[in-house]
Amino acid sequence: MMKETKVVEPCRYHGAYCISWTAIFAGTLVSLGLGLLLNLFGLSIDLVAFKPNPEGHLALAIGGYIGMLIGTIAIMFTSGWVTGHLASRPDINECLGALYGFITWCLALIIAIFIASHAFAFFTMHYHAMYMSGSDLMVLSQNAGSATAQTDHAMAIPAKTPAIAVFLTFVLFFVAAIASAFGGHCGIKSRRTEAPTM
Repeated sequence: MMKETKVVEPCRYHGAYCISWTAIFAGTLVSLGLGLLLNLFGLSIDLVAFKPNPEGHLALAIGGYIGMLIGTIAIMFTSGWVTGHLASRPDINECLGALYGFITWCLALIIAIFIASHAFAFFTMHYHAMYMSGSDLMVLSQNAGSATAQTDHAMAIPAKTPAIAVFLTFVLFFVAAIASAFGGHCGIKSRRTEAPTM
């Protein structure tokens, strides 16, 4: 008796591979959900460990950045792995898992920026509406010049601080993209190395 073999047709449309948007959206939702949970957890740890002195501020900043970096790697690797695992097909190349992970990172970044910008606008609008009257706004605008001068004199920010902050933000985003791409590659690889069920 001859064994039947299934011929798997590659998912192509005009010579291009079909993209599994379901897998990409699933990975994006995983990254947003895990990001919210880990951010709340990190915030609670920061509030408990906060010490109101200059050394405490520095330790909080360094520890918070390291925790954010580790959390970002874990979140984006997991979301990339989920995307790659769900997008795996017999005809797909393992290297495309990195592309799936990178697309997941891009979509998660766009959605996170959109949500954060709207939340910030909502908060500032309602804060000014609830806690500041019209006379308060007039006094605030009249004293803006003197307050700015006093603030600049009291808080002298080093010239290198913005450059360091931008560089650290770049490192965070770059590591997140690499982790998501690597997770997508590992997700497709794990799906393809599973033993077939008979």
